[in-house]
Amino acid sequence: MQGLKLVEVRSKGDLNDFLEFPYKLYREVENWVPPLRMDQKRILDSKRHPFYKEAKIELFLARDGAGEVKGRIAAINNLVHQKYYNDYTGYIGFFEAVNDFNVAKILFEGAENWLRQEGLKRCLAPLNPSTNYVSGLLIEGFQYPPSIMMPYNMEYYPEFFEKLGYKKGRDLLSFVVSQENVDLDRMRKLSDRLMEKEDLKVRALDMKNLEREIKVAFEIYNDAWSKNWGFVPMSDLEIKDLAKELKPVCDPEIILFLEKDGEAIGFLFAMPDLNIILKDLNGNLFPFGIFKLIFNRKKINKIRVIAMGFKQKFQNIGYPTVLYKEIIERGIKFGYYYAEMSWVLEDNKRMIKAAKALGGEVDKRYRIYEKSL
Repeated sequence: MQGLKLVEVRSKGDLNDFLEFPYKLYREVENWVPPLRMDQKRILDSKRHPFYKEAKIELFLARDGAGEVKGRIAAINNLVHQKYYNDYTGYIGFFEAVNDFNVAKILFEGAENWLRQEGLKRCLAPLNPSTNYVSGLLIEGFQYPPSIMMPYNMEYYPEFFEKLGYKKGRDLLSFVVSQENVDLDRMRKLSDRLMEKEDLKVRALDMKNLEREIKVAFEIYNDAWSKNWGFVPMSDLEIKDLAKELKPVCDPEIILFLEKDGEAIGFLFAMPDLNIILKDLNGNLFPFGIFKLIFNRKKINKIRVIAMGFKQKFQNIGYPTVLYKEIIERGIKFGYYYAEMSWVLEDNKRMIKAAKALGGEVDKRYRIYEKSL
């Protein structure tokens, strides 16, 4: 491509081009679901989004000789990651490009050089902007649209990553479960026995105290996931921001807590798959998308189970069965026929065993790559 140039995003025009490029790139791709523009602006707002209180980001565009955008990328130095691991690892994310390896090459070279200037020696990609947000590159399952808060990308991207020297870090699995594959009677027997023996209680999210509830969930999450590959704790400010963002769209009936002796020891966090509706909004909630979102909620027959965790001292017990049984029964009650369990680390044997026990099958595979800088 003639006259290809790497441009640091500095002006409002550059930032708008960065934001708009995916909507142009994917406009003919059937299974891509346009994310809401307002959400994309928020996650890239380094002055206001709480993630950037302890992180730095640099955005780049690749322009051709005529000034047309051919690709974009972000380099990220997550200071929380550095404190947690002390391994000099940076992130690359928000990558999109036309099917031209030279475009990918100039973008990654720019991002990697920025990370080196930050004193970093290793890179994980793609993280948008960390493992607590949209993560991974789709490598299998392109025939399916993504669920809410999961990525979708061009089929030629994995080849770009590998040609650029990126190696597999971890694969992330997505399992799809349908009501017809679940042995609910068996799960009820196991759950009822455990509930009676252990004096357990399941309750739904209390929307009147959403911020507190989200904080409780993330206290469990940070304890349960602290030893998992790629884990980075979320700050209190990020948790508050997430609570504010989820309030208008979450379904409290499918966000569950398991209590023992009055203590919340586990949780299951699921969301209606809003992508079923968002696909037709072209990234715009206003002026008319909000009405489609409200009036078409009943069309959503699928949920995404985003996270589940138990405090470490309560792991290796059959407690997950209690929450699985409850979410399945609630799914039947509220019209959710399918569930996607995503993402699950490929070496998380406990979660994979649980997903398969529910009749789950892998429908998509994502990959987080790594590279020495």
